[in-house]
Amino acid sequence: MGAVSGLHDAMKGMVAAHGVNEAILYPGEGALLERDVAFPLVAEKALDRILSYEMDRLTPFAAADVVFGWAVRRRDTSGGRIHIRLSVVPLAALRGLPAILRAAGVIPVALEVSRPDSTVLRLPLTRDQVAGDVCERACCQPAWYWR
Repeated sequence: MGAVSGLHDAMKGMVAAHGVNEAILYPGEGALLERDVAFPLVAEKALDRILSYEMDRLTPFAAADVVFGWAVRRRDTSGGRIHIRLSVVPLAALRGLPAILRAAGVIPVALEVSRPDSTVLRLPLTRDQVAGDVCERACCQPAWYWR
């Protein structure tokens, strides 16, 4: 408990000294799971809701147990399908860090995860941060970065 208390006090001090209270988290290597999925094209406007509902069918996790995002790979208008890449990070990979940060007044806003092709994926930690697909790294604002 002493190490957690020390970390808590150090984070509170950083927030007070620098005025930055948002954090980007970096889960460990191998935390990102991705798969391609297709849905009827008419589902595009409700994909967040549909993916939340279907998460336990598409992955080994419930929607409440993951941070997820999606990106359109292609739209097949002739076949009436939308093909997406579903990106998922289990909350267990964060090892309780979001709660520790929040207790110190630091708001975890997103995850950044390296893909095997060396691109970086940013996943918001709340569904209301994006209207649909995943953010690009360039959209970030000043924040603390926690590994």
